[in-house]
Amino acid sequence: MNTESLTKIPMNMTDNAPTDTQPNSEWLAFLRTRGARENGAQIADFGQPELADLTAARHGTLLVPLNHLALLDCTGEDVQSFLQNLTTNDVAHLPTDGAQHSAWCSPQGRMLASFILYRQGAGFRALLAADLCTATLTGLRKYILRAKVRLNALSGSHVLLGLAGMQAEAALHAAGLALPDRPMTTIAGTTATVIRLGDIDGTNSAHGSHDAADAKWPRCIIAAETTAAPALFDALAGSARPAGISAWQRLDVQTGVAWITAATRDAFVPQMLAFDKIGGVSFNKGCYPGQEIIARAHYLGKVKRSLYRLHSETPLSAGEAIYPTDSLEACGTVVQAAPDGQGLSGYIALAVIKDSVAQAAQSAAASLTTAAGKLIDVVETVVDESASA
Repeated sequence: MNTESLTKIPMNMTDNAPTDTQPNSEWLAFLRTRGARENGAQIADFGQPELADLTAARHGTLLVPLNHLALLDCTGEDVQSFLQNLTTNDVAHLPTDGAQHSAWCSPQGRMLASFILYRQGAGFRALLAADLCTATLTGLRKYILRAKVRLNALSGSHVLLGLAGMQAEAALHAAGLALPDRPMTTIAGTTATVIRLGDIDGTNSAHGSHDAADAKWPRCIIAAETTAAPALFDALAGSARPAGISAWQRLDVQTGVAWITAATRDAFVPQMLAFDKIGGVSFNKGCYPGQEIIARAHYLGKVKRSLYRLHSETPLSAGEAIYPTDSLEACGTVVQAAPDGQGLSGYIALAVIKDSVAQAAQSAAASLTTAAGKLIDVVETVVDESASA
């Protein structure tokens, strides 16, 4: 596929509805009646201290409005081949009830957006960072040309909820929904679809903790029609604790699955975020933007930066540069961060770091900091190379 020539051909946009990426005001108003307190566009909490939410993330069941994510609707007669030619994963072989990690990359192999992609009827839907929704729609629509494809954001018609914990299945049952029987699968209901993510495993906890209370429990995202969302929220809240976004983002860091956001767009090849190890890249499909570079890095082993989990006593933020304490040359970048809440104060984060520097930090032969002098005191490998396929 000659992606360079495609981008130079003007496109007729009349087949696509206007972009809709703003949070639904009626949904936000409803959440306020349930005690939600906002921090910008995100739900900070439901009147309880942040630490209580973080503790519940380890031992309870959480219900979190996911306003930091957006949902794209991808439909049309040619949509499967369209996505197959543009994303890193094998859309053509995605089962009817399947979900997959995937990415859209630049011709240089850098991730412009990361997705959780799943089938919805005859089409597909894609979860991605809300702050990339408009840019991603604009970019992908340039490739439509004469293809029968429609791409639209569903921010006005759908809301996203996160549910995680031992009582997740019971909460779904009380709301008239079902939990998919295995990770990265979906169940579509009349007004909502449940997407099961990777389970939280005690052996994957930050700082190497092995807590029997959180040894294994499900986590899922619910994409619900806005009209049905208030009743659904109330039904789920009978078994789950409403919580702010920090609790959910802490689980993202714990599981080691990173989202590309506006702060990290066009910064990493998929291998740096271990996308090849979580099934987000197919090396058996045809070409897509950046495929040559991504495949070369895979077969020749030339990627020298990997994903690590960090701890710092001070806040870290996506896009923040990381340095060895004895050098002015950056060795890494924070991908995403959240308050810790697991017996330690401070913050945990996922970061892409030069392997040689990270290994020196792990052996205490070096230490890491940020430009603002925030000392990083824990460096863990997120994906064990010996366990990768």
